[in-house]
Amino acid sequence: CWPYRWRYKRWAKAAVAAPLAGLATASSPVAGLFLGVVAAALFLHKRRPGAYAIGLAPVAVVGLSAWLFPFSGTQPMSLGTLSLPFLFAVLVYVLVP
Repeated sequence: CWPYRWRYKRWAKAAVAAPLAGLATASSPVAGLFLGVVAAALFLHKRRPGAYAIGLAPVAVVGLSAWLFPFSGTQPMSLGTLSLPFLFAVLVYVLVP
């Protein structure tokens, strides 16, 4: 049957999907949350390579960033702390062609 030919390519696809899942999580933690939901669905349907690749990379990215940057931000930002990023945004807008 033809699907058995694709069985050995799943690990290669998982090796490609893992870094992409990590990059998606690094760009948006909400994307990592959605990837976790997809990984849980794949795991329940016994598609283990895809579930591990898509599910472990976001956990590693979030865990590593929490370990490297253990501080929390301040929300909402006060007007004084907003002035410096706003000033640099205006400078970049004016000076960059």
